Amino acid sequence: MNKLLSLATVLISYSSIAQIFGPQQVLIGDLSSVEYVTAGDMDGNGFVDLIAAGVFDDRIVLIKNIDGTSFEPPETIVQNTTSRETLPIDIDMDGDLDLAYSIEGSMVKYKLNDGNGNFGPAFVIATMTLNVSDLKAVDIDNDGDEDILLGSAGVQSRWYENDGGTFINTHVISGPAGRSLEVGDLDNDGDMDIVSSASGSTTCVWYENDGTGVFSAPKTIRGAGSAGSSVFVIDVNGDGALDVLLSVNGQEQLSWFENEGGVDQFGSEQIITNDLDFAIRVHGADLDNDGDVDVIGSGASELVWFENLDGMGTFGNKNIISNQVEGAFSAIAVDLDNDGDLDVAATSRNNGTVAWWENLTILGVDGPKAMEFKIYPNPSSDYFIVRATKNAVKKYTLYDIQGKKLKEYPANTTYIDATGLKTGMYILGLTTYSGDVLYQKLIRE
Repeated sequence: MNKLLSLATVLISYSSIAQIFGPQQVLIGDLSSVEYVTAGDMDGNGFVDLIAAGVFDDRIVLIKNIDGTSFEPPETIVQNTTSRETLPIDIDMDGDLDLAYSIEGSMVKYKLNDGNGNFGPAFVIATMTLNVSDLKAVDIDNDGDEDILLGSAGVQSRWYENDGGTFINTHVISGPAGRSLEVGDLDNDGDMDIVSSASGSTTCVWYENDGTGVFSAPKTIRGAGSAGSSVFVIDVNGDGALDVLLSVNGQEQLSWFENEGGVDQFGSEQIITNDLDFAIRVHGADLDNDGDVDVIGSGASELVWFENLDGMGTFGNKNIISNQVEGAFSAIAVDLDNDGDLDVAATSRNNGTVAWWENLTILGVDGPKAMEFKIYPNPSSDYFIVRATKNAVKKYTLYDIQGKKLKEYPANTTYIDATGLKTGMYILGLTTYSGDVLYQKLIRE
């Protein structure tokens, strides 16, 4: 979304102030029991779109990103289908993203994309009698095309071999059932290994790939305990080796394991937090553009992030992105507005929403360059003076740090009384008649 921040605001820096996300922007609010959201440029316009499925809504929707500031109404691309998982993947290697998806207790299918976000008939990849909990696109056998990796809480993980656009073989991976799967070259030998959350005597394991898609027996990362609800593979401490993030909802916990190489490969568990309500999902990304990996966590009632303070895996306190979610089964970092920083998109299962939160780290450069938007004094304990280009403002909106709308002000507002505000940070949004929204941070001393 287009935005400008005044120099005075940018220069304010307190060690206690965390990276700010804008207010929640709901893209769909009636997708019953939506759990997972995935992302990809499905129509080839240079902006990342979102795909989601309603478990009890019997449909999969595509939310096309028009220009980074606005989205088309959700378009049903698969209907009469009970699905959880969707997967953008270039199956036929024609340069655009096709769509694979699961059907509960039945099969995995795919549809080919014509390059403009229009999908053809469905083809069956595999039939089964299980519920799918994860799908990943990865070239497992190093033959140049993307295969499909499938996880389920009830049976062993498996992968489907893509032979130039046709799926020819199913390969079962011997080990515990994998509720959540991630891939990466964990041993730096040039092929893709697998990390899996599990339950029972081991709650997180990894499988070594021999380069052809034949996997080792499971190797323990985390032993007995509450089952891992999700995993994520990323270099947390900047040493060039891929580490593992884990969420454990039974312990309200996010943690990480350092990839140390050698026989045991992974070090002991390092706790990021044990205070995330029913920790459902973990995701790693550089949210504050400082060159290291921060962590996103989603839970039953909150969407949060943790700053990597030293680039070595020492994490700060919990920072709220939103407490408007209800059952955030999925949260991903993706640059939706093409401004160079990573925004966050997430689902809210209990109220059927897919929403996104703009990352305000990097100032937009493609916005209305002649637009003036200044606030002073800032910080302030008494009042704020607002100055903006005349005849361009439609309204102002004040939000708290969690994205909750507090008050709207008319277009002719020049003075905001700060005495009724609690000490802390706020966000003032300026909406123009052309539809642009600009944000400024306010500090109430």
